[in-house]
Amino acid sequence: KEEQLFAESKTFTQINLDAANDSNEKQVLLILQALTKNYLESGEKDKLAETEIQRMIFLYQNWKGNDAQKIYLKALYNITETFAEHEECAEAWYLIASNLYHNQSAEMSDYTQKGKTIREAHKICVQTIEKYPGSLGADQCKSLRSQIESKSMGLDVEQVNLPDENIISLVNYKNISKIYLKIVAFDRKAYEKIETLKQKEIDS
Repeated sequence: KEEQLFAESKTFTQINLDAANDSNEKQVLLILQALTKNYLESGEKDKLAETEIQRMIFLYQNWKGNDAQKIYLKALYNITETFAEHEECAEAWYLIASNLYHNQSAEMSDYTQKGKTIREAHKICVQTIEKYPGSLGADQCKSLRSQIESKSMGLDVEQVNLPDENIISLVNYKNISKIYLKIVAFDRKAYEKIETLKQKEIDS
């Protein structure tokens, strides 16, 4: 099963990869397996951690089974426990936070749960930056933290509105405590002029 390929390092080295279907994938896994064996024998835990992380990234990107996200995150959490004293662990934390923010929260329709997930991703970034300063993972977390903390606002309004009917609009905003909206008169000529300018920008 593909799920077994996400196993911890020692178990992974004992897996028979002859049954792998895709030849390119098989070659990559064989290289990762050889590197893992080498670093286990030499005791180079920092390099072993790097190899483990690269294996998880590769497997997740090429995953064909169900529950990919769940299995991927479980494997990353295992890495953070096994290599907690090594700065390479910071990248695993970054990948967890990134997945929570970019993948899981994006799929949620419940805004309360969505906010909770984003806050968890932010918390992981802050803790990783503090615990592993100067590491690659900490730098990645700084970038992700900036994305999470960035302010944004968007307004969607229907293009056609009926006379004497309410104008339906949707306001999306992030990291903004208050917003102020004002409806102003907008003449047809000004609108057409703006549309003409926009079209010229698109064509240029």
